[in-house]
Amino acid sequence: MKKVFFLFYLLTASLFAVAQSDALEVYIIDASGTPTNVRNAPKGKVVDQVPVDGEWVFYVSNQRNGWWQIVDDSYFDSNPDNADEDGNWPRKKLQGSQTGYWVHYSCIGFGLVGSVEEHKLRAAPSNNSKVVYTTFSMEEYFHPLAVKGTWVKVVSVNGKHTGWITRDMICSNPLTTCP
Repeated sequence: MKKVFFLFYLLTASLFAVAQSDALEVYIIDASGTPTNVRNAPKGKVVDQVPVDGEWVFYVSNQRNGWWQIVDDSYFDSNPDNADEDGNWPRKKLQGSQTGYWVHYSCIGFGLVGSVEEHKLRAAPSNNSKVVYTTFSMEEYFHPLAVKGTWVKVVSVNGKHTGWITRDMICSNPLTTCP
């Protein structure tokens, strides 16, 4: 019986690790100036809200028609001033749903790492694909639309540019431009 339990535990832990590794780290980019609604399903009932005050970061995966599921049902404030004495950011658990937590792509996003010369949106998820946009400022942010392997389809926050970038171009810290 102990062996069966141990195997079940290993399988569950490995599935969670795979789900987390496929997840995107994003932060709130909600122009409304109001708390960001979290729903129990895509287009579902509002069950919680992420407050306006803070630099809220979380992991998302399982994109469905513009909605992203929040992984591990929690988020954290990445502002260093809010870390505990060990430098850890306290996590806040979402509440109110038995079916998971969802947020719309228009409320989440990220910046890009590196210099603006490196920033290229491609027409398809391939380095051989046509470059559709190359001139970024370091203050330009993107919403995630889809994931395909190591590629992420994005749209600029202003809605003018859509294309594919590699995951390693994502800067999910709202307080820095990343290295």
